[in-house]
Amino acid sequence: MIKSRAKQNPQAKRLMTIPGVGFILTYLFLSEIRDINRFPSEEKLSSYCALVPSVRQSGGFIQRGDLVKTGNTLLRWGFIEAAGSAIRFNPELKYWADRIKAKKGAGVAICAVA
Repeated sequence: MIKSRAKQNPQAKRLMTIPGVGFILTYLFLSEIRDINRFPSEEKLSSYCALVPSVRQSGGFIQRGDLVKTGNTLLRWGFIEAAGSAIRFNPELKYWADRIKAKKGAGVAICAVA
């Protein structure tokens, strides 16, 4: 049923052109994000999806840590799943992720792609 609805929805068709995003993740994104225009910037959407690092700062010192725990963890899961598939099948994303992986590790690379 989800697959047949995805074929009829123009937004769903567009989302499924993204590497790693199939009809299930498409409907997850559509149902959780709803109207994309309610987010004034990409940073706000990333924060809502819990895909931003935690920040500790004091004076001029800034330390970035693990991903924040607040936000929509279901969307974070969806984006990370899509990123894993995209890295395997898209050579440009694989190259970019491999560069990050060499410096900071596999988990950071997947989250950066997400």
